[in-house]
Amino acid sequence: MKANGSEQRLGDGDSLTVTSFRRALDICPGYADAFANLGMAQAAQGQKEAAEASFRRAMDVQPGHHDATARLAALLGEQSRDAEARQVLEAAVAAAPCADFHAELGSLLFRACPSRQPSSTTWRSG
Repeated sequence: MKANGSEQRLGDGDSLTVTSFRRALDICPGYADAFANLGMAQAAQGQKEAAEASFRRAMDVQPGHHDATARLAALLGEQSRDAEARQVLEAAVAAAPCADFHAELGSLLFRACPSRQPSSTTWRSG
């Protein structure tokens, strides 16, 4: 995360946080990190559609943006939009091979096949 302050504070998603990221984007409309951080704040406020749009905008500005890609895939997964999450992660893996993206994709694919999940194994991602 490139914003000032702790991730815990950012996770609060208060309106001041959102306002700060919007002001950063007013000054620098192509600032991918600000879009990604705005998306995190919006998601924390429960603004899922706005968060998705912000994550996608960060990825438009900077393809393969790590935080935006990971957060978008997670957001889509939380909404049971696994096919879309898979597309996001597959595109990220194709554009910039990254262990995190491969691991997230593997976890997503594994969850999609519940008959393959051993009951005694705990899988975790990121």
